[in-house]
Amino acid sequence: SCRRCSKEIFSKILLSRLSPYTEAIIDEQQSGFMKGRSTIDQIFLLKQAISKYYEFNKGFYGIFIDFKKAYDSIDRNALFKKMEKHGIPQKLIRLSKMCISDSKAKIRIDGEMSENFLINTGVRQGDGISPTLFNLAVEEALQKVKRLQRGVKLGVDLNVMAFADDVVILSESLDDLSTLTKSFIKECQTVGLELNEDKTKIIHFGRHAGNVRTNLSIDNYSIGCVESFKYLGVTINSKNVEDIEIQSKLANANRCLGACTKLFTSRLLSQCSKIRIYKTIIQPVLMYGSETWTLTKKNEGRLIVFENKVLRKIFGPICDEGVWRIRKNRELRNVYQDPDIVALVKARRISYQAVPAGRRPLGRPKIRWCDQVVEDVTRCGGSVDLA
Repeated sequence: SCRRCSKEIFSKILLSRLSPYTEAIIDEQQSGFMKGRSTIDQIFLLKQAISKYYEFNKGFYGIFIDFKKAYDSIDRNALFKKMEKHGIPQKLIRLSKMCISDSKAKIRIDGEMSENFLINTGVRQGDGISPTLFNLAVEEALQKVKRLQRGVKLGVDLNVMAFADDVVILSESLDDLSTLTKSFIKECQTVGLELNEDKTKIIHFGRHAGNVRTNLSIDNYSIGCVESFKYLGVTINSKNVEDIEIQSKLANANRCLGACTKLFTSRLLSQCSKIRIYKTIIQPVLMYGSETWTLTKKNEGRLIVFENKVLRKIFGPICDEGVWRIRKNRELRNVYQDPDIVALVKARRISYQAVPAGRRPLGRPKIRWCDQVVEDVTRCGGSVDLA
């Protein structure tokens, strides 16, 4: 409707007016819906911390925080007070109030709609300004945690990372982790946020990970300990083993392939159109987070096998001396002129570029992400030092 469109335009204009203030207020630990920041930044930082601590035979703990109905629970009055405290002009605060006030909803019961009722908490779902307002609401909580330090040592003290409401707090000891988490929860409660105890988990990272098995009590919450956790769409595990993540990505990509099989076998679409479908639908699912991957030859092979499977569906069988047969790998590469999936991963890794105190233990070191970046650049005729 015209009313909905005009509201979306108003939200977009207001967001552009707020942006200069939010960019100055919101610190680098918050990447959610911020210009020039992405989920990959947070995933990369976390994986590098795990890798460096593993390399130097040390460990640390991470708590992955989840809120109950985060966007729907924000106390609006507390939010506007936070905005005023951050120094945002009163005019923009009043416009923000106009944008989220007078929210109404209906409930469908047995096929019948209820009467309209007012919603007095939270920010509007789907509104362009809502993520920014949420970031402003939790920024002070993130800043309080950052000032306490007690995090992992990667040149700087890193103790908290956030992408909107997906927050992870890091520390070398459980006591410090508890202190940081309590401070964060207490500040978040002032804006109406409540911890989701069932979905909040702790992981012990390092060579000797897995020592913590029982639930931990943090500020009257009982938090479970796990070996792996899905963070920002990527499976993070205690020893940073990439096999689990590759398996998960291949499973997701196979589901996409199943959904696109009819398109790939259709005679109504050209091979160029089918390749475009592969690159725009399946490849992004498979390669999400690939900038941070440390691949073994086995995992590289698994990726190539999957891509060849897709290409066989796209190009179909070949008639060889009157007999139809599936195309061999070499034949697929002859007709598919673009770089293979592993080459694309390496290209992403090159475009993307931390050491705790301690000594490396005896024995063969585990292959590192930076080792493979150096190898990739060397093969391209360049040189780089990431030690």
